[in-house]
Amino acid sequence: GHSLGGNLAQFGVIKYGDDKVKCTAYDSPGFSQAFIEGHADGIANRKDQIKMIAASTDYVNVLNKQITDNTEYIDIDDELCHPQNSHKSTKLLDSALINENGDFKENKKCKQNLLVKYFGKIINLSERGLSEVPRIQKIVNNGVGIILGYCLGDENKWEYTKSLVNKG
Repeated sequence: GHSLGGNLAQFGVIKYGDDKVKCTAYDSPGFSQAFIEGHADGIANRKDQIKMIAASTDYVNVLNKQITDNTEYIDIDDELCHPQNSHKSTKLLDSALINENGDFKENKKCKQNLLVKYFGKIINLSERGLSEVPRIQKIVNNGVGIILGYCLGDENKWEYTKSLVNKG
């Protein structure tokens, strides 16, 4: 399933699946910490039956927490400063990305875009405790400048972004 459909497919595997049920989610959001804690056994037993495929610049799959470690990012040759295009389901179905066997071409597999990863960290900070507020404020306050720096080609701000992302 794509987006919400992918999230619902994962939910079905965790809540109602058995050892034979598998799903592939495309650009789907993750789950809240409360869901993850409430379904810890199902996730531990079935997370390997879930595969996530995401456009490297997709901004929806960074919402909440993913429950699978099996994620593949695909370079869709998209402009990051035009994210409205990154989440379209047709982007991942482009014939230029898929080989004759229906798999994604190896040269199109990549890492998650660092700016999108950073955006996800900002969005997901809301579930952290109050002790994290000073760090959250620093990250958010620098975020706008970093994003603009990336879009405008300021390499120093981009290097700073990478250092924040790598710190976790």
